[in-house]
Amino acid sequence: MLVIDPDEGDRRRLVLGLRAGGLRAEAVATGAAGLARLEEERFDFAIVELLLDDVRALRLLRCAADRFPSLQLVLTSAYHLGARQLRQTGVDLAGFLPKPWSRDELVGFLRRKSTPPPPPPPRPLRPASVTLTSPGARAILRRA
Repeated sequence: MLVIDPDEGDRRRLVLGLRAGGLRAEAVATGAAGLARLEEERFDFAIVELLLDDVRALRLLRCAADRFPSLQLVLTSAYHLGARQLRQTGVDLAGFLPKPWSRDELVGFLRRKSTPPPPPPPRPLRPASVTLTSPGARAILRRA
């Protein structure tokens, strides 16, 4: 996990919470530093604070989504954002994590997001309707 948050206290709490939950995490303070780390190493998640000091978070999210398609992006903020606002970002977010959060909420949220959904149930078998045009096939079915 890569945490991108300008607030030192929030960065520390996020990293400590993730590590306490058994997840590998590191943090940077700026969007530029976050993009640099993403270039250097592969991360499964980036948790990005909405209010960054050096770049607009939405611009960072769009850039990261384009450059690292497998990266799951999570937006976090003390400002509540509704589903409509999140859709308007134009970024396929893995989710929104409102502040404040507890360690269990944080780790549970990320574990749910990193676990692939179960496969859909198999489609029920339905008898196929068959139209037989061959006289030989009709004769076989009549005998059965």
